Amino acid sequence: MKKELTRTSAAIMFSDIVGYTALMGENEEHAFKLLKKNTKNHHDILKSHHGKMVKELGDGVLCVFENVTEAVQSALDIQRLYKDSNEISLRIGIHYGEVICDKSDIYGDAVNLASRIQMIGIPGSILLSERVHQEISHVSVFKCVSLGNFDLKNVNHTTEIFALALPGLKVPKRGDLEKILRKQEKKLMLAGLVFLSLLVMALWMYYSSYIRALTNEPEKSIAVLPFQNIDNNPENDFFSKGLTEDIISHLSKISSLKVISNASVEAYDYQNESLKDIAASLGVNVILVGSVQRSGNTVRIRVQLVDAVNEVNLWAETFDRELVGLFDVQSEIAFNIAQSMSARLTKEEILLLDKKPTANISAYEIYLRGRDYYYQYEAGTNKLAIDEFKKAIQMDSSFALAWAGLGDAYGQLYGRFNGEKFWIDSSLVASQKALSLDSNLSEAYNSMAIAHNYRSEYDRGFELLQKAVSLNPNNAQAVGNLGTGYFFKGNLEEALKWEKKAAGLNPKHYVPYQIVGWTYRLLGDYENAELWLNKSLELKPFRDTYEQLALLYIGQGKKSEAKKLIPELFKLGPTEKVYETAGLIAFMCGDPKMAKTFFEKSLDLNPLFGRDPMAISAIYLGHILLAEKEYLEANLYLDNAFELNLQEIRKGAQYEEHAFYLAGIYATRGKTEEAIQYLKIARGQNWKDHVLAFYNPLFKSIHDHPEFVNICKEMETEMKTQLERAQKNQTLGILYEFPWKVIEPSIAGGAAFAWIIPATSAQAMEVPDITSYVASGKVENTAVPGATQSTGGIPELEYEAKLP
Repeated sequence: MKKELTRTSAAIMFSDIVGYTALMGENEEHAFKLLKKNTKNHHDILKSHHGKMVKELGDGVLCVFENVTEAVQSALDIQRLYKDSNEISLRIGIHYGEVICDKSDIYGDAVNLASRIQMIGIPGSILLSERVHQEISHVSVFKCVSLGNFDLKNVNHTTEIFALALPGLKVPKRGDLEKILRKQEKKLMLAGLVFLSLLVMALWMYYSSYIRALTNEPEKSIAVLPFQNIDNNPENDFFSKGLTEDIISHLSKISSLKVISNASVEAYDYQNESLKDIAASLGVNVILVGSVQRSGNTVRIRVQLVDAVNEVNLWAETFDRELVGLFDVQSEIAFNIAQSMSARLTKEEILLLDKKPTANISAYEIYLRGRDYYYQYEAGTNKLAIDEFKKAIQMDSSFALAWAGLGDAYGQLYGRFNGEKFWIDSSLVASQKALSLDSNLSEAYNSMAIAHNYRSEYDRGFELLQKAVSLNPNNAQAVGNLGTGYFFKGNLEEALKWEKKAAGLNPKHYVPYQIVGWTYRLLGDYENAELWLNKSLELKPFRDTYEQLALLYIGQGKKSEAKKLIPELFKLGPTEKVYETAGLIAFMCGDPKMAKTFFEKSLDLNPLFGRDPMAISAIYLGHILLAEKEYLEANLYLDNAFELNLQEIRKGAQYEEHAFYLAGIYATRGKTEEAIQYLKIARGQNWKDHVLAFYNPLFKSIHDHPEFVNICKEMETEMKTQLERAQKNQTLGILYEFPWKVIEPSIAGGAAFAWIIPATSAQAMEVPDITSYVASGKVENTAVPGATQSTGGIPELEYEAKLP
């Protein structure tokens, strides 16, 4: 494919003649002369500051600079040139960011933002983005003032705008900019009404034909099965695994394809299962199989693309290349698959598919080994992954994926393996470095988001996840984490949608099923909750899943069923978190003696509990000891837990359980008003677990208090309302519902129909009333795609923490 696009970071400057339309109305010839004069002045000044005029936009000019300082100085010289002019008055906006260069033009989000900043300026002003302000902060002659944050058209994040405040320039007030924005909104509304009228007239004319084309077009979905290592050297298994995952990653960048994640395909061996059965299990139409054979610095890669539904070969190829040409092979495979599947490729996607992650093939091999260690999700292999990622970075310090991998591994040291909290800072430093090297790397945004979520900074994490998904809608981990982001925000309807999409992209991974089950439990739909949680346990037994299943049973009054889960829980191993969950289940089931034993063991195994605000064992143990009149020891546990959770709230942590457990400590000590106050704070932070409050002996002393009862009723009502909305919005979302197997969806007679396979019968049947089957749970599931991607801009972030 012809490569015409390049990507680079640049300073973008927009200038615009204020009132040019009126000038044209008064004297068209004179206005045209002024326009030409302005263009010449720009050329002369740009030349002296190493700038380039990209194009004229009517009465405006788009310019680009490699250096931010040169761009600001150029804008200053232009405005000072017109300072005393009675004929020409300009407004100028500047932003610094990544642009896509296409022959003689540039475009991208950074260009749009620069344009929007310029549009709200006043005559004689120079407005700057926050990024530009950061870049020139070391230049003492450039004085700036902040005008505050603004929501600009077609910019999916709040933007802080600065004005250059130097002699000869106009410095607007915030009110000036707000007035201009309101004017623009009014014009937009008027234009929108006219456009809407025309649009409605046009839509009905082709609506039916469009729907027919849409519903008849087969879904473009693919799974890449693990490439076979056929060189009889098991030490190269990591290489074949890495190649498989990178081809999946390449295909995931094609938005018109649904691509199954690597974690789901690892379970399959196409030599022992038919491709048709594998495709049906994964919910895809097309399968890619392949093999890898290495010999020194050469590699042979064989691939075969198969239409598994019709059992037809679509494409096959053998590549014999030097290792240094491996990235070209990956791109070529992705392009051929896209062509064979008639997938649409945007210019940005073509550029992404051609992009090489590193120029150092040895660093890439080491990175693959590190990633192989990382995905084993064990404490020991996670440390090995860190070592490999560091080696790759030493060989190529600009290897963005290796930095993102390092960020992931550092984050897991804290989040999964109970390490010190400073590892989160290290994770943020590494992921920020990855973004500074590649601002369009979905994996880096996802890595940084996880670290922010571990710090209970959910709003920032949510923005990052929106960006990660917008860059790669097939990034199953980011899609699932975005669902969790909606969960943290209390928007459980959206959480369900995104987690079910994650389950569709990664049907063999337990986490999306766990979060969906958890969400249904909070919503009070216990039947669906139990189905999804048991499915998650079937894929992988995990502590959190057992905890959620136990709370579900407790909410149903089935405490004996909940206690039966404790022996199953201990099969996972005797860790502090396993003992903590076992203690919680026993405590909630009214067995404080058993709970005390488990909580004590949990604290014995947790060397950090004295400074770990997430160690809830101390709170429950303190409650039990207080009831046993062991006042000294009880208060030691409760006082320390109180201070740790209060510190987190003061630091701005958005994790609602800090306030919830402060309420529990106050209730334990009989301080009703304070307990109610902190429960209300928890509710304000989206606390939504009615079962963990209403059935929890921590709150026994206030259980009958009217305000406590009202808080619990409010939670129930809110969850019921969200559940009703979620069910109402399932008209199309039905195809997500577990446990379904959708064979051939169609639309007929204005009603939704689907071919399904009931669990009790192998015979397919057509069911017009699908909704009743959702409630009954009588059929089996293959998840299908369908969710609108959110996009979101992201502020520049900086961290001063050092890598350990």
